[in-house]
Amino acid sequence: MTKMLAVMAVLALSACAASGGGASGRTDWSCANGRAFSLRYNAAGAAEVFAGGQTYTLAPSGSNYSNGQVIYSPQGGGASLTGAFGGPYENCRRG
Repeated sequence: MTKMLAVMAVLALSACAASGGGASGRTDWSCANGRAFSLRYNAAGAAEVFAGGQTYTLAPSGSNYSNGQVIYSPQGGGASLTGAFGGPYENCRRG
């Protein structure tokens, strides 16, 4: 029970983190059709994506990030996320 409360406290504090860009910060994306997702980069350089109630860790793959099923494609000022639950996440803009 104590461990569970400690984990919940850490998660609550993490949710309060800044939502701007940055090395350890979270970037929020708003997409067409009212879809949205968030991502941040971890210390290993992978993208951690939060979409549709799921978390995906995506390794760099050329100019994209992928785990073999989910692909995050940064496109200049926009982005797309394919293969993630709750998608499609297309024509995404920061904010």
